[in-house]
Amino acid sequence: MAFIDRSCSSRDIIVRVMKYSTSYIIAPAGYDAYYCAGDCVYSPAANVTYHAVVQGLLNLRTPDKIPKPCCSPSKLSRYQVLYSTDNITVVLKNYKEMVVEACDCL
Repeated sequence: MAFIDRSCSSRDIIVRVMKYSTSYIIAPAGYDAYYCAGDCVYSPAANVTYHAVVQGLLNLRTPDKIPKPCCSPSKLSRYQVLYSTDNITVVLKNYKEMVVEACDCL
């Protein structure tokens, strides 16, 4: 039986840019945007905020009222797309906060 790590971390999610575009995308055809998922369990080695620690402790006492901390993006990076708006104009556009670089329990 293989060990499956269910701790808060980034996971692959491939976005096929051309599939969702109304403009003519020249490059790239797609990219890995990543997403955050996993359990937020406190340990001394865990990268969690103090707020997440407090929320986790409160969740242990009143799970029906206080939710567990959430695994969320803590660092995002930009993504560049080269596209054409017509047969003449080519645009290189930077989209902020499009790729998950790190996840933490928030």
